[in-house]
Amino acid sequence: MLTRALVVLAVLLTGCAPEVEDRYTNKLVSCSVNLPQDWRDALAANEVKAGAEKSVDVVAASPDGRATVLRTWPETGLVLHAADGRRQQIAASQHDTPHVIEFDGRTVVFSMTSRSGAGVRFYTWDADTGGEPVRINRERQDPDHYRSSDGTTSVWAEDHRLYGQRTDWPQPRLVAEIQQSPNVGRIGGPSVHGDFVSWWGMDSSYVTDMRSGASVHTSYGYVLRVMGGALVLFKGKDTAAVPLSELSPLPAC
Repeated sequence: MLTRALVVLAVLLTGCAPEVEDRYTNKLVSCSVNLPQDWRDALAANEVKAGAEKSVDVVAASPDGRATVLRTWPETGLVLHAADGRRQQIAASQHDTPHVIEFDGRTVVFSMTSRSGAGVRFYTWDADTGGEPVRINRERQDPDHYRSSDGTTSVWAEDHRLYGQRTDWPQPRLVAEIQQSPNVGRIGGPSVHGDFVSWWGMDSSYVTDMRSGASVHTSYGYVLRVMGGALVLFKGKDTAAVPLSELSPLPAC
C-alpha cells in the first residue's frame, strides 16, 4: 500500500496538486514525460522503513542498487541495509555527522565531521567482517557540483544545459535543457549511473534517460536521485530505493 508520501507524490505528478511557487514547476525545454506507472509501483514496494530509529535517509547505494547505506536520526549513524533486508550497524555518534564517500556493495568509506569544529576523520568498514570501522588517512576533497561519471558515462552542466558522453558515443550530446532566464538559474548536482542521470534545476529534481533524452520532473517537496545503481525517493521522513535495472526506459517524445 502506498504510504502517505507516495500517495501525495502520485497526486502531484498527475496534475492535481495545489498551487506551489513557480520555482518548483517544470522548466524543461527538452523532452518531458510523466513518471511511468512501473516506477511509481516500484517506489511504493521498496519503501525503506525506519527501525528503532525515528527516521532514516538513504545516502549511498551499491552498483547494482540492491544494498544501501542509511543515515539514522536522531542519533547520527550509518547502517548497512543489505539486499536480503538485514541491517548492520556501521557507525554511530551523538557528536559527529557521517558522510559516505564510497560504497561498492561491501566496503564503505566514510567521514565523520565533528560538530564542535574539531575536524574531519576518515574510516573504512567491511560488511563481510563487520566490527568497528578502521580509521584511514585520506585527503579531504570537495565534490564537483556540476560533473558526474560512473566510469563509462560522464555528464556535465553548462548553465541551463546538461551534456553527456558515453564510451559508445562518437561525440558529446545535449542530454537535457531547461529554460534560460535570471529566475531559473543553472543546472547542478548531476549524478549518473548507467542509463539514468538525476540533476537539479532551480528547486526541482529531474531524472533523464540517456538513451532517449526524456526527463521526468518532480514537484514541490519531493526529490528523485540516482545514487549508485538505485533510484532514491526523498520526502520528509519517507524514503524508497529501487534498483535502476528494474525501471523501464523513459520513452522519447
